[in-house]
Amino acid sequence: IQRLRDLGILRQLQQKYLVDKEPRRASHPPVTWGGIAPILYVLIGGIFIACGIFLVERIYDRLSYSVRVYRRKKLMEKYLNNVDLPKKAPLPENFTFTVR
Repeated sequence: IQRLRDLGILRQLQQKYLVDKEPRRASHPPVTWGGIAPILYVLIGGIFIACGIFLVERIYDRLSYSVRVYRRKKLMEKYLNNVDLPKKAPLPENFTFTVR
């Protein structure tokens, strides 16, 4: 078979016996914009819905973060107001800072 292929005889036999009598026709009609439009509408609608959900999540996350920080701050203030902290020892009168 390799020798026939090298000599070109195999190609001649294929062209002689394996030739399509009729050219192939498309079995489906061409697709128009009217056929694609519903799919595009669904895709674009999904993108808008996804962007809307993303924005809602971002806003919720920022608001919940600020509420958490506010509550934590209030809790710390409440805790620190109820705790008796030791008083600082006074510095001696002749104490000075030296910078080298």
